[in-house]
Amino acid sequence: MANIRRHRKTGIFWYRRVVLVRLRQAMPNIEGFPAKANRTEFIKTLGTRSIGDANRLAAELDVLVQQSFDAAERTRR
Repeated sequence: MANIRRHRKTGIFWYRRVVLVRLRQAMPNIEGFPAKANRTEFIKTLGTRSIGDANRLAAELDVLVQQSFDAAERTRR
């Protein structure tokens, strides 16, 4: 499940979603996130201090990440 967190010093929101252990080997790269082998999580700044904007941006990122999870599930089978 995805979540957003506010940085305690800057007030800027961050997106974070953990990758399930069974999918870590098969995760494809997602545009906007740096490429990593055996990725354990997706983290990215949302660049806003507004909770409304942060929720909207996080929802857009979550769609991309979920598509990546679905692709990783298909390659595991």
